[in-house]
Order: sequence, then C-alpha cells, then structure tokens
Amino acid sequence: MAPIPAMIMSTTHRKLLYLTAPSSFNKTSIL
Repeated sequence: MAPIPAMIMSTTHRKLLYLTAPSSFNKTSIL
C-alpha cells in the first residue's frame, strides 16, 4: 500500500476512535 492512503486510513480510524471512545481515552490516544 502507498503511504498516503495508509495515512488516510489511520487518520480515519483515529477519528472513529475519537468519536466512539471515552474522552479520557481520546486524549491519551491522540496525544
């Protein structure tokens, strides 16, 4: 896979985690 699509997928997955996970887990995950 190309690095750019992989980055997009990773960002999308992170956004999904941000929406679904608790706020405390969000801050820990993103930072």
